[in-house]
Parts: sequence; C-alpha cells; structure tokens
Amino acid sequence: MKRSLLLLTAGLLAIACKKKPQQIPVPAPAPVAAVPAPQPEAKPQPAPVPVKKPQPVVPTPAPAPLPTTAPPQLGEMLSPERRRQLETGFDQSIGRAKAALDQAAKATLTADQRNTAARIRTFVAQAIEARSKDLPTAAQLARRADLLSADLVKSLR
Repeated sequence: MKRSLLLLTAGLLAIACKKKPQQIPVPAPAPVAAVPAPQPEAKPQPAPVPVKKPQPVVPTPAPAPLPTTAPPQLGEMLSPERRRQLETGFDQSIGRAKAALDQAAKATLTADQRNTAARIRTFVAQAIEARSKDLPTAAQLARRADLLSADLVKSLR
C-alpha cells in the first residue's frame, strides 16, 4: 500500500513537472499623453514687516535730594548731673585699662594673659567709638575693660 501510494505521488509529480506553464499575455500599456511637469506655484511674497525703530530713551530726572539732617538720636535723655557722672566714670575706667595694658606690655605674658589683653584693647576701642553716640553704652564698655584690666594686673604679680 505504501508502495502504491509512493508510486502514485511520484507519477503525479512527473506529470506536473512536464506540464509547461501557460503564459498569460500582458496587455501593452496605453499611450499616455505628455503632461507637462507641474510647476511650483508662485507664492506671493509676504509683505515686509516694518521694523520699529526703538524710541530714544529719555532719562527721567532724578528726584531732588532730601535735606541732609541727621535723624534724631534715640536713647536715654541724660540730665547734666548723670552725663557728668558717666563721663567721669568713662575717663577713669579707660585710664586704668590703658595703664594696665602699658604694664602688661613690659611683661612676658602667657597665652591667657595675651587673650585678656586683646579683649581689653577691643573694649577700649569700642568704648571710645561709642562715646559720642551713646554715652551710657560707652561707659559700660569702659567699665568692662577696667574690670578685665584689674584681673590682668593681678595675674601679672
């Protein structure tokens, strides 16, 4: 059975291979009339955009300067007696602090003593600067310099 099936298949193949394929006639293309190539359409040129010229800059006049009067000082209103006390205390404290610094300049100082001397100089400078603006604060800074200078002199002995 297998053999007969095999022979049948082989025979069919042989017949199929011997058969010539039919050629299908292809019709000739119809003549086409010559059509000119499309020309690109002439686009209308856009109207030129007018360039705006910048307006000249006119400087605005600066406002007139205000009168230069010093603003009022806010602070404690001192009676003449209180002012005299503060000035006297200021002068005495600064004098003692400077004397202690002069004495320390003649000695060999430890690191702590040099640090204290630097702090005294800072308080003295701040007190002198503040004297014309704020006398109570200046007197307090001078007092701090005086207290530190007393400690420095004690440590020098």
